[in-house]
Amino acid sequence: MNSTAKIKPSQIEQSSRTRLWPPMGISTRFAAFAVLFLSASLSFATADDSLAAREKRVKLLQEILQDTTLVGHFTADGKAMTDLTEERYEIKKVEPIEGEPNLWTIEARIQYKKNDVTLPLVLRVEWADKTPVIVMDRVLVPGLGSFSARVVFDDGKYAGTWAHDGDGRSVGGHLFGRIEKSKKP
Repeated sequence: MNSTAKIKPSQIEQSSRTRLWPPMGISTRFAAFAVLFLSASLSFATADDSLAAREKRVKLLQEILQDTTLVGHFTADGKAMTDLTEERYEIKKVEPIEGEPNLWTIEARIQYKKNDVTLPLVLRVEWADKTPVIVMDRVLVPGLGSFSARVVFDDGKYAGTWAHDGDGRSVGGHLFGRIEKSKKP
């Protein structure tokens, strides 16, 4: 083919018309309106769905943790697992923090070794489908020190990992146990 071949203006006009979509004119305005309308409808549906999903998660986490006691044990890396230390966490209240979809205030009484404190903790909760996971990254727990953890709650049980930065050293291990509903007076 000769590279100096001339293209007729009618060929350019025809070529441009076949490549354009949506076509120009009234149908273009209609198509733009339809796209905007559908986009707006979908965003409202997504907002409603996420609000409904949020409400379901609030209810689910409160059912799982509020007015419960976590009774279990923890291990320490490098130590034999024959003598496990019991720990208890009485969870009195579980409330979402307004405007922060993953932050919760969890009021807990923490008992292990010689420690026995009750305080509200602001904790991050992530979700693996319908399974809540508390995520702590160097969270300061007043009177106890800084902790990191990943704790999964499922079917009346909990399990996870923990780390503690205190007294100039870092320790960690596993934790696990059962979730018991507190007896109401």
